[in-house]
Amino acid sequence: LVSTPVASLEVVDDTLPELPEVAPPRIVKIGEAFAWQPRILVRDMRGLPVPGRKIMAFANPDSAWPIMGPSATTPNYDRRGQKVVELNCPESELSDDGGIARFTCLGVKSSNVDHVNIVFSDSALVFAPWNDEVYSPRSNYPLTVQFYRFSTYLLPRVARVQVTTAVPAFATEGVPFDPQPAVTVTGENGAPVAGVTCYALVSIEMG
Repeated sequence: LVSTPVASLEVVDDTLPELPEVAPPRIVKIGEAFAWQPRILVRDMRGLPVPGRKIMAFANPDSAWPIMGPSATTPNYDRRGQKVVELNCPESELSDDGGIARFTCLGVKSSNVDHVNIVFSDSALVFAPWNDEVYSPRSNYPLTVQFYRFSTYLLPRVARVQVTTAVPAFATEGVPFDPQPAVTVTGENGAPVAGVTCYALVSIEMG
């Protein structure tokens, strides 16, 4: 049986005595750390700070949390189940005596979607969806409030992706492609971009 002393998580500005909540960034650049690194106020059921807790951040590329929004769909291709966002430095430092857990280099490492919702978690038991402005750990309201949640837009470093190997005429299940695809990525100025992760997706043609 797993338990946690943590009852709530809030993203706050710990430089101010009243610890106001901080909204998520509207735009972030892939491959760079967030300009403002999140500070998470960790409290127990009595509202007291909980020291010594490590908070995890994870990326939810769906339009709502809990996952209940529509999948990313284009007119010709269905990408359900293939949305991927990877984070850099998703673990915070241990929360201090004031219950503040600090991230130091949190950012989006790579993505195959253009938006993300950041969710913070303690022990996979307590969650704080940063992009949900309606969410409050002090609310016991049982119904989801119908309010548009602004996802964080991801600004890519890459302007063009080009496959430099021929498309295979057929593929055998369980057998790697031969030759393996080679991909070049370039920025707005046409220069190669290093440190980029490319994903291979299986697309289902919708007619």
